[in-house]
Amino acid sequence: MAYQINVKSLIHILLGCYIVFNFIDRDISYIFLLPCLFLCLSFVSIKQMSLTIITKKVLYINIFFLTYLVALTLYHNNSISTIDNYSRLLILFPILAYLSEYKISKKFFEYVLLISTAAMSLLYIYEVYFLDIKYPGWSGRYYGTSNNPISYGNIVMTLGIICLSTFAYNLQRKIVSTYILLSFFICFFIWSETEARGSLIGFLLSIIALLYLTPIIRKKMYLTLFFILPFLFVPNISNLIKDTYNSISDTNFSVIESSINKNHSINERKYFIYYSIKSIMDNPVTGVSSDDFYDDMSKDIKKRNINIIASKDAHNEFLDIFAKYGLMGIFLFLFIFIYILYIFVIHRNDYFSYIGVFTLISQLGFMLTKSQFASQQSTVFFIMLLYICLSSLNKETQEK
Repeated sequence: MAYQINVKSLIHILLGCYIVFNFIDRDISYIFLLPCLFLCLSFVSIKQMSLTIITKKVLYINIFFLTYLVALTLYHNNSISTIDNYSRLLILFPILAYLSEYKISKKFFEYVLLISTAAMSLLYIYEVYFLDIKYPGWSGRYYGTSNNPISYGNIVMTLGIICLSTFAYNLQRKIVSTYILLSFFICFFIWSETEARGSLIGFLLSIIALLYLTPIIRKKMYLTLFFILPFLFVPNISNLIKDTYNSISDTNFSVIESSINKNHSINERKYFIYYSIKSIMDNPVTGVSSDDFYDDMSKDIKKRNINIIASKDAHNEFLDIFAKYGLMGIFLFLFIFIYILYIFVIHRNDYFSYIGVFTLISQLGFMLTKSQFASQQSTVFFIMLLYICLSSLNKETQEK
Protein backbone atom coordinates (compact mmCIF):
# COMPACT_ATOMS: atom_id res chain seq x y z
CA MET A 1 0.00 0.00 0.00
CA ALA A 2 2.88 2.33 0.81
CA TYR A 3 4.26 1.64 -2.67
CA GLN A 4 0.99 2.73 -4.27
CA ILE A 5 0.88 5.94 -2.22
CA ASN A 6 4.47 6.79 -3.14
CA VAL A 7 3.86 6.18 -6.84
CA LYS A 8 0.67 8.25 -6.69
CA SER A 9 2.45 11.18 -5.06
CA LEU A 10 5.38 10.92 -7.47
CA ILE A 11 3.12 10.91 -10.55
CA HIS A 12 1.15 13.89 -9.28
CA ILE A 13 4.35 15.81 -8.55
CA LEU A 14 5.74 14.99 -12.00
CA LEU A 15 2.52 16.23 -13.62
CA GLY A 16 2.60 19.40 -11.54
CA CYS A 17 6.24 20.02 -12.53
CA TYR A 18 5.37 19.44 -16.18
CA ILE A 19 2.71 22.18 -16.06
CA VAL A 20 4.94 24.59 -14.14
CA PHE A 21 7.98 24.09 -16.37
CA ASN A 22 5.96 24.94 -19.47
CA PHE A 23 6.44 28.48 -18.19
CA ILE A 24 10.14 28.07 -17.39
CA ASP A 25 11.66 25.80 -20.05
CA ARG A 26 9.50 23.63 -22.30
CA ASP A 27 12.33 21.16 -22.96
CA ILE A 28 12.74 20.49 -19.24
CA SER A 29 8.96 20.08 -18.91
CA TYR A 30 9.16 16.94 -21.07
CA ILE A 31 11.78 15.52 -18.71
CA PHE A 32 9.03 15.40 -16.09
CA LEU A 33 6.30 14.24 -18.46
CA LEU A 34 8.11 11.24 -19.95
CA PRO A 35 8.77 9.37 -16.67
CA CYS A 36 5.24 10.24 -15.59
CA LEU A 37 3.89 8.63 -18.76
CA PHE A 38 6.12 5.58 -18.28
CA LEU A 39 4.99 5.14 -14.66
CA CYS A 40 1.33 5.48 -15.59
CA LEU A 41 1.68 3.00 -18.44
CA SER A 42 3.51 0.51 -16.21
CA PHE A 43 1.04 0.89 -13.36
CA VAL A 44 -2.01 0.54 -15.62
CA SER A 45 -0.52 -2.57 -17.26
CA ILE A 46 0.57 -4.26 -14.03
CA LYS A 47 -2.63 -3.54 -12.11
CA GLN A 48 -4.82 -4.19 -15.19
CA MET A 49 -6.97 -1.24 -14.18
CA SER A 50 -10.51 -1.23 -15.54
CA LEU A 51 -11.68 1.79 -17.52
CA THR A 52 -14.88 3.69 -16.91
CA ILE A 53 -17.50 3.93 -19.64
CA ILE A 54 -16.52 7.51 -20.43
CA THR A 55 -12.82 6.69 -20.58
CA LYS A 56 -13.50 3.73 -22.86
CA LYS A 57 -15.52 5.90 -25.22
CA VAL A 58 -12.75 8.50 -25.38
CA LEU A 59 -10.22 5.71 -26.06
CA TYR A 60 -12.30 4.15 -28.83
CA ILE A 61 -12.96 7.48 -30.54
CA ASN A 62 -9.25 8.36 -30.36
CA ILE A 63 -8.27 4.98 -31.82
CA PHE A 64 -10.81 5.34 -34.62
CA PHE A 65 -9.63 8.89 -35.37
CA LEU A 66 -5.93 7.97 -35.39
CA THR A 67 -6.54 4.81 -37.43
CA TYR A 68 -8.37 6.87 -40.03
CA LEU A 69 -5.56 9.45 -40.16
CA VAL A 70 -2.92 6.71 -40.54
CA ALA A 71 -4.88 5.00 -43.32
CA LEU A 72 -5.40 8.27 -45.19
CA THR A 73 -1.76 9.27 -44.72
CA LEU A 74 -0.60 5.97 -46.20
CA TYR A 75 -3.15 6.35 -49.00
CA HIS A 76 -1.62 9.72 -49.89
CA ASN A 77 1.87 8.23 -49.59
CA ASN A 78 2.84 10.77 -46.91
CA SER A 79 5.12 10.27 -43.92
CA ILE A 80 3.43 9.09 -40.72
CA SER A 81 5.31 11.88 -38.94
CA THR A 82 2.78 14.36 -40.36
CA ILE A 83 0.23 13.15 -37.79
CA ASP A 84 2.64 13.06 -34.83
CA ASN A 85 0.83 15.70 -32.79
CA TYR A 86 -2.59 14.07 -33.29
CA SER A 87 -1.11 10.80 -32.01
CA ARG A 88 -0.56 12.50 -28.63
CA LEU A 89 -4.27 11.94 -27.96
CA LEU A 90 -3.51 8.21 -27.79
CA ILE A 91 0.07 8.30 -26.49
CA LEU A 92 -0.94 10.28 -23.39
CA PHE A 93 -4.01 8.14 -22.71
CA PRO A 94 -2.30 6.02 -19.96
CA ILE A 95 -2.10 9.19 -17.86
CA LEU A 96 -5.86 9.61 -18.20
CA ALA A 97 -6.41 5.98 -17.25
CA TYR A 98 -4.17 6.26 -14.17
CA LEU A 99 -5.60 9.56 -12.95
CA SER A 100 -9.12 8.19 -13.31
CA GLU A 101 -8.21 5.85 -10.46
CA TYR A 102 -5.88 8.14 -8.49
CA LYS A 103 -7.11 11.65 -9.18
CA ILE A 104 -5.37 14.94 -8.52
CA SER A 105 -6.89 16.98 -5.69
CA LYS A 106 -8.35 20.44 -6.24
CA LYS A 107 -6.05 21.92 -3.61
CA PHE A 108 -2.94 20.49 -5.27
CA PHE A 109 -4.05 21.77 -8.66
CA GLU A 110 -4.64 25.27 -7.32
CA TYR A 111 -1.09 25.27 -5.94
CA VAL A 112 0.15 24.29 -9.41
CA LEU A 113 -1.76 27.25 -10.89
CA LEU A 114 -0.20 29.68 -8.42
CA ILE A 115 3.33 28.29 -8.84
CA SER A 116 2.97 28.35 -12.63
CA THR A 117 1.92 32.00 -12.55
CA ALA A 118 4.81 32.87 -10.25
CA ALA A 119 7.27 31.04 -12.53
CA MET A 120 5.86 32.80 -15.59
CA SER A 121 6.17 36.19 -13.89
CA LEU A 122 9.74 35.63 -12.75
CA LEU A 123 10.81 34.46 -16.21
CA TYR A 124 9.17 37.50 -17.80
CA ILE A 125 10.87 39.92 -15.38
CA TYR A 126 14.23 38.20 -15.79
CA GLU A 127 14.15 38.09 -19.59
CA VAL A 128 12.66 41.50 -20.30
CA TYR A 129 14.19 43.64 -17.58
CA PHE A 130 17.48 41.92 -16.77
CA LEU A 131 18.54 40.22 -19.99
CA ASP A 132 16.76 42.69 -22.27
CA ILE A 133 16.38 39.65 -24.48
CA LYS A 134 15.85 40.00 -28.22
CA TYR A 135 14.63 37.11 -30.33
CA PRO A 136 15.42 36.38 -33.99
CA GLY A 137 13.11 38.62 -35.94
CA TRP A 138 12.26 40.49 -32.73
CA SER A 139 9.31 42.83 -33.20
CA GLY A 140 8.54 43.64 -29.59
CA ARG A 141 6.41 40.52 -29.06
CA TYR A 142 7.19 38.30 -26.07
CA TYR A 143 7.91 34.67 -26.93
CA GLY A 144 8.24 33.24 -23.43
CA THR A 145 9.13 29.53 -23.54
CA SER A 146 7.69 28.93 -27.02
CA ASN A 147 9.24 29.31 -30.46
CA ASN A 148 6.58 31.82 -31.47
CA PRO A 149 4.47 34.38 -29.57
CA ILE A 150 1.10 32.98 -30.67
CA SER A 151 1.71 29.56 -29.10
CA TYR A 152 2.93 31.12 -25.87
CA GLY A 153 0.07 33.61 -25.85
CA ASN A 154 -2.45 30.78 -26.13
CA ILE A 155 -0.79 28.78 -23.35
CA VAL A 156 -0.69 31.80 -21.03
CA MET A 157 -4.30 32.68 -21.83
CA THR A 158 -5.29 29.08 -21.09
CA LEU A 159 -3.74 29.33 -17.65
CA GLY A 160 -5.49 32.67 -17.11
CA ILE A 161 -8.88 31.23 -18.08
CA ILE A 162 -8.40 28.31 -15.69
CA CYS A 163 -7.51 30.75 -12.89
CA LEU A 164 -10.60 32.86 -13.64
CA SER A 165 -12.92 29.84 -13.77
CA THR A 166 -11.37 28.57 -10.52
CA PHE A 167 -12.14 31.92 -8.91
CA ALA A 168 -15.74 31.74 -10.18
CA TYR A 169 -16.14 28.15 -8.95
CA ASN A 170 -14.89 29.07 -5.47
CA LEU A 171 -17.06 32.18 -5.43
CA GLN A 172 -20.17 30.05 -5.88
CA ARG A 173 -19.16 28.33 -2.66
CA LYS A 174 -18.59 31.67 -0.92
CA ILE A 175 -14.82 31.39 -1.09
CA VAL A 176 -12.91 34.45 -2.32
CA SER A 177 -9.64 33.25 -3.87
CA THR A 178 -7.66 36.48 -4.03
CA TYR A 179 -4.38 34.91 -5.16
CA ILE A 180 -6.12 32.96 -7.91
CA LEU A 181 -7.76 36.16 -9.19
CA LEU A 182 -4.41 37.96 -9.06
CA SER A 183 -2.93 35.11 -11.09
CA PHE A 184 -5.57 35.71 -13.75
CA PHE A 185 -4.58 39.39 -14.04
CA ILE A 186 -0.90 38.48 -14.26
CA CYS A 187 -1.62 35.97 -17.02
CA PHE A 188 -3.67 38.56 -18.87
CA PHE A 189 -0.85 41.08 -18.71
CA ILE A 190 1.82 38.66 -19.93
CA TRP A 191 -0.51 37.46 -22.68
CA SER A 192 -0.84 41.07 -23.86
CA GLU A 193 2.95 41.20 -24.25
CA THR A 194 2.76 38.38 -26.82
CA GLU A 195 0.23 40.37 -28.87
CA ALA A 196 -1.50 37.09 -29.77
CA ARG A 197 -4.79 38.61 -30.83
CA GLY A 198 -6.36 35.26 -31.72
CA SER A 199 -6.31 34.32 -28.03
CA LEU A 200 -9.00 36.93 -27.42
CA ILE A 201 -11.50 34.77 -29.32
CA GLY A 202 -11.00 31.88 -26.90
CA PHE A 203 -11.14 34.26 -23.95
CA LEU A 204 -14.38 35.92 -25.05
CA LEU A 205 -16.06 32.58 -25.79
CA SER A 206 -15.03 31.36 -22.33
CA ILE A 207 -16.41 34.52 -20.70
CA ILE A 208 -19.76 34.07 -22.47
CA ALA A 209 -19.92 30.45 -21.30
CA LEU A 210 -18.86 31.47 -17.78
CA LEU A 211 -21.63 34.06 -17.53
CA TYR A 212 -24.18 31.55 -18.82
CA LEU A 213 -23.16 28.63 -16.60
CA THR A 214 -22.40 30.52 -13.37
CA PRO A 215 -25.56 31.78 -11.61
CA ILE A 216 -23.78 34.02 -9.10
CA ILE A 217 -22.08 35.92 -11.92
CA ARG A 218 -25.41 36.43 -13.71
CA LYS A 219 -27.22 37.55 -10.57
CA LYS A 220 -24.48 39.93 -9.42
CA MET A 221 -23.57 41.71 -12.60
CA TYR A 222 -21.01 43.91 -10.85
CA LEU A 223 -18.80 40.85 -10.71
CA THR A 224 -18.42 41.12 -14.47
CA LEU A 225 -16.13 44.06 -13.69
CA PHE A 226 -13.48 41.45 -12.98
CA PHE A 227 -13.63 40.59 -16.68
CA ILE A 228 -13.52 44.22 -17.80
CA LEU A 229 -10.68 45.38 -15.54
CA PRO A 230 -7.91 43.72 -17.58
CA PHE A 231 -8.99 45.66 -20.67
CA LEU A 232 -8.75 48.92 -18.70
CA PHE A 233 -5.38 48.42 -17.02
CA VAL A 234 -3.34 46.42 -19.51
CA PRO A 235 -1.68 49.01 -21.80
CA ASN A 236 -1.37 46.83 -24.90
CA ILE A 237 -5.01 45.75 -25.04
CA SER A 238 -6.56 48.91 -26.46
CA ASN A 239 -3.76 49.17 -29.03
CA LEU A 240 -4.25 45.53 -30.07
CA ILE A 241 -7.98 46.03 -30.53
CA LYS A 242 -7.48 49.29 -32.42
CA ASP A 243 -4.80 47.82 -34.71
CA THR A 244 -6.93 44.77 -35.41
CA TYR A 245 -9.94 46.91 -36.26
CA ASN A 246 -7.87 49.12 -38.59
CA SER A 247 -6.32 46.08 -40.30
CA ILE A 248 -9.75 44.55 -40.91
CA SER A 249 -11.10 47.87 -42.19
CA ASP A 250 -8.19 48.29 -44.61
CA THR A 251 -8.41 44.73 -45.96
CA ASN A 252 -10.36 44.00 -49.14
CA PHE A 253 -11.88 40.58 -48.44
CA SER A 254 -13.24 40.18 -51.97
CA VAL A 255 -9.79 40.12 -53.58
CA ILE A 256 -6.72 37.97 -52.98
CA GLU A 257 -3.80 40.36 -52.81
CA SER A 258 -0.25 40.65 -51.53
CA SER A 259 0.37 41.22 -47.84
CA ILE A 260 1.63 44.58 -46.71
CA ASN A 261 3.04 45.53 -43.35
CA LYS A 262 -0.11 46.93 -41.77
CA ASN A 263 -2.43 44.02 -42.66
CA HIS A 264 0.11 41.23 -43.02
CA SER A 265 -1.52 38.78 -40.58
CA ILE A 266 -5.12 39.28 -41.66
CA ASN A 267 -4.30 39.24 -45.36
CA GLU A 268 -2.40 35.97 -45.05
CA ARG A 269 -5.21 34.36 -43.09
CA LYS A 270 -7.68 35.57 -45.70
CA TYR A 271 -5.71 33.72 -48.36
CA PHE A 272 -5.28 30.60 -46.19
CA ILE A 273 -9.05 30.45 -45.66
CA TYR A 274 -9.68 30.90 -49.38
CA TYR A 275 -7.15 28.25 -50.32
CA SER A 276 -8.41 25.78 -47.67
CA ILE A 277 -12.02 26.12 -48.85
CA LYS A 278 -10.89 25.61 -52.45
CA SER A 279 -9.01 22.45 -51.39
CA ILE A 280 -12.07 21.18 -49.54
CA MET A 281 -14.32 21.78 -52.55
CA ASP A 282 -11.88 19.92 -54.81
CA ASN A 283 -11.27 16.97 -52.43
CA PRO A 284 -14.11 16.78 -49.87
CA VAL A 285 -13.79 13.06 -49.10
CA THR A 286 -10.10 12.18 -48.94
CA GLY A 287 -8.56 15.63 -48.53
CA VAL A 288 -5.35 16.71 -50.24
CA SER A 289 -2.84 15.25 -47.75
CA SER A 290 -0.50 17.23 -45.54
CA ASP A 291 2.42 17.41 -47.98
CA ASP A 292 0.30 18.28 -51.01
CA PHE A 293 -1.47 21.01 -49.03
CA TYR A 294 1.80 22.93 -48.68
CA ASP A 295 3.17 22.11 -52.13
CA ASP A 296 -0.03 23.05 -53.94
CA MET A 297 -0.33 26.26 -51.92
CA SER A 298 3.22 27.24 -52.89
CA LYS A 299 2.38 26.68 -56.56
CA ASP A 300 -0.86 28.67 -56.27
CA ILE A 301 0.95 31.61 -54.64
CA LYS A 302 3.61 31.56 -57.35
CA LYS A 303 0.95 31.40 -60.06
CA ARG A 304 -0.91 34.39 -58.57
CA ASN A 305 2.37 36.26 -58.07
CA ILE A 306 1.35 37.52 -54.64
CA ASN A 307 3.53 38.37 -51.66
CA ILE A 308 2.36 35.69 -49.23
CA ILE A 309 4.48 33.01 -47.56
CA ALA A 310 3.08 29.49 -48.00
CA SER A 311 2.11 27.71 -44.79
CA LYS A 312 2.03 24.03 -43.88
CA ASP A 313 -1.27 24.59 -42.05
CA ALA A 314 -4.38 26.68 -42.61
CA HIS A 315 -4.07 28.70 -39.38
CA ASN A 316 -7.53 27.33 -38.59
CA GLU A 317 -7.64 23.85 -37.07
CA PHE A 318 -11.03 22.95 -38.50
CA LEU A 319 -10.28 24.03 -42.06
CA ASP A 320 -6.83 22.43 -41.79
CA ILE A 321 -8.17 19.00 -40.87
CA PHE A 322 -11.05 19.20 -43.35
CA ALA A 323 -8.70 20.18 -46.19
CA LYS A 324 -6.09 17.52 -45.38
CA TYR A 325 -8.21 14.61 -44.12
CA GLY A 326 -11.64 15.13 -45.62
CA LEU A 327 -15.16 15.02 -44.25
CA MET A 328 -14.67 11.98 -42.02
CA GLY A 329 -11.53 13.50 -40.52
CA ILE A 330 -13.23 16.72 -39.40
CA PHE A 331 -16.29 14.77 -38.21
CA LEU A 332 -14.22 12.53 -35.92
CA PHE A 333 -12.12 15.44 -34.69
CA LEU A 334 -15.20 17.48 -33.74
CA PHE A 335 -16.92 14.44 -32.24
CA ILE A 336 -14.05 13.88 -29.79
CA PHE A 337 -14.25 17.36 -28.30
CA ILE A 338 -18.01 17.84 -28.54
CA TYR A 339 -18.49 14.61 -26.59
CA ILE A 340 -15.98 15.65 -23.92
CA LEU A 341 -17.53 19.13 -23.71
CA TYR A 342 -20.97 17.56 -23.26
CA ILE A 343 -19.65 15.42 -20.40
CA PHE A 344 -18.05 18.44 -18.75
CA VAL A 345 -21.21 20.55 -19.01
CA ILE A 346 -23.60 17.99 -17.51
CA HIS A 347 -21.18 17.35 -14.61
CA ARG A 348 -20.10 20.96 -14.06
CA ASN A 349 -20.80 20.82 -10.30
CA ASP A 350 -17.47 18.99 -10.09
CA TYR A 351 -14.53 21.42 -9.98
CA PHE A 352 -12.46 19.79 -12.71
CA SER A 353 -15.47 19.41 -15.01
CA TYR A 354 -16.30 23.07 -14.43
CA ILE A 355 -12.86 24.35 -15.40
CA GLY A 356 -12.76 21.73 -18.15
CA VAL A 357 -15.71 23.42 -19.86
CA PHE A 358 -13.88 26.72 -20.21
CA THR A 359 -10.50 25.15 -20.96
CA LEU A 360 -11.97 23.24 -23.88
CA ILE A 361 -14.07 26.16 -25.16
CA SER A 362 -11.02 28.43 -25.09
CA GLN A 363 -8.99 25.93 -27.12
CA LEU A 364 -11.74 25.62 -29.71
CA GLY A 365 -11.67 29.42 -29.93
CA PHE A 366 -7.89 29.44 -30.36
CA MET A 367 -8.27 26.92 -33.18
CA LEU A 368 -10.18 29.47 -35.26
CA THR A 369 -7.02 31.50 -35.87
CA LYS A 370 -4.25 28.96 -35.28
CA SER A 371 -3.75 25.26 -35.88
CA GLN A 372 -3.20 24.21 -32.27
CA PHE A 373 -2.04 20.73 -33.28
CA ALA A 374 0.73 22.24 -35.41
CA SER A 375 2.69 23.06 -32.22
CA GLN A 376 3.88 20.23 -29.99
CA GLN A 377 3.98 22.37 -26.85
CA SER A 378 0.42 23.65 -27.36
CA THR A 379 -0.84 20.18 -28.27
CA VAL A 380 0.61 18.32 -25.28
CA PHE A 381 -0.27 21.10 -22.82
CA PHE A 382 -3.89 21.15 -24.02
CA ILE A 383 -4.28 17.35 -23.98
CA MET A 384 -2.74 17.06 -20.51
CA LEU A 385 -5.12 19.67 -19.07
CA LEU A 386 -8.04 18.00 -20.82
CA TYR A 387 -7.13 14.57 -19.42
CA ILE A 388 -6.59 15.92 -15.91
CA CYS A 389 -10.09 17.42 -15.95
CA LEU A 390 -11.65 14.35 -17.55
CA SER A 391 -9.93 11.89 -15.21
CA SER A 392 -11.32 13.57 -12.12
CA LEU A 393 -14.83 13.31 -13.53
CA ASN A 394 -14.39 9.63 -14.27
CA LYS A 395 -13.30 8.95 -10.72
CA GLU A 396 -16.25 10.87 -9.31
CA THR A 397 -18.60 8.92 -11.55
CA GLN A 398 -17.14 5.62 -10.34
CA GLU A 399 -17.59 6.59 -6.71
CA LYS A 400 -21.24 7.48 -7.31
